[in-house]
This record gives sequence, structure tokens and C-alpha cells, in this order.
Amino acid sequence: RISDLKQVKKLGELPKLKKLSLFGNPIEEKKHYRSYVITVCPLVGQLDFSVVTNQERDTAAGNIARCVLDSGARLYQLAPRLRDLDSVFRELAAQGGARHD
Repeated sequence: RISDLKQVKKLGELPKLKKLSLFGNPIEEKKHYRSYVITVCPLVGQLDFSVVTNQERDTAAGNIARCVLDSGARLYQLAPRLRDLDSVFRELAAQGGARHD
């Protein structure tokens, strides 16, 4: 049972994999799972009993790129807070650590 995107990435390393069905696997519930599979398994021509078209490949690549950009934007937004946390941890370390009374 495949439930993690990392497991699918390993399938993409199989040079003779042309058809793949993940029907009934928990990974089907993940957002953009089909786009991810099409992107990391570029030789798969049929996924879940339907042909993968060139247009779908282009759309999949765009979806994955947007997800990566969105993740990067979220990290960028979090960066100032992470720096604040870093300064808090440094201050705690300088004081000998936090005490739990």
C-alpha cells in the first residue's frame, strides 16, 4: 500500500515502468498526487487506467512548480519568525538553559 510521495519517487527509477495503477492506495487522497506521479515517473504512459497526455504532463509540471514556489514563499514568510526563535534560543542558552519548575 502506497501512502507516501517518497515511495512513488522510487517507482520513477524503474526504466520499464509504462503503466501504473495506484487505485485504492492511500496516496490517492493527497492533493496533486496525479501531477506528482506524472512528474516523477516520466515514462509512465498510463496512470490509474487512463492515458497520460502531453497536455497533462505540462499541467502536472506546472502544478508541481506552483507547489514548490508556494512552499518557498511560506518559508520566506516564516524566516523572520525563525530568526526571532533563534535569538530566543541563544538567549536561553546564554542564561544556562530553560528551567522547568
